[in-house]
Amino acid sequence: MSKSKESLPEQLGEGLPPRVRETLKHPCRRQILRSLDGGGTGMSASEIARDDGIPCSLSCAGYHLRVLESHGLVAGSAAEGGGDAIAYQFATPAGEQEVVRNLLAATASDDRQRLAEATGC
Repeated sequence: MSKSKESLPEQLGEGLPPRVRETLKHPCRRQILRSLDGGGTGMSASEIARDDGIPCSLSCAGYHLRVLESHGLVAGSAAEGGGDAIAYQFATPAGEQEVVRNLLAATASDDRQRLAEATGC
C-alpha cells in the first residue's frame, strides 16, 4: 500500500492525540481495529492475516499489531490454549473510544475498497 493512500480526513481525527491520528492513517490498521472491536477473546496475528478483509501476511499483521499496541489502541495477552500466540483485543483508552469508533465507521466503506484493490499492506 503506497504512502499516498495513507490519509485521514483532518476532521475525523479531531480530539485524538497526534500519535493516534498518525497511527490510524493506515487502512490496514483501521481494518484490524474493526475486526478486534467485535469483542470476544481477541485475535492472534495469524488469525488477522487470514481475515478476508485484511490483505496482509503474518509478518505484516504482526507489524501493524505492534504499532497499534505501542500507541495504546490494542492490548495483547497470552492466547488461550498456551503456546507463544498472543491474542490482541481492542483497547483504545475510554476517552478516545467514541472518536476512534466514529472514525472507523466513517472510513469503513473507503477502506474496504482500498484494501480490496491492494496486493498487500
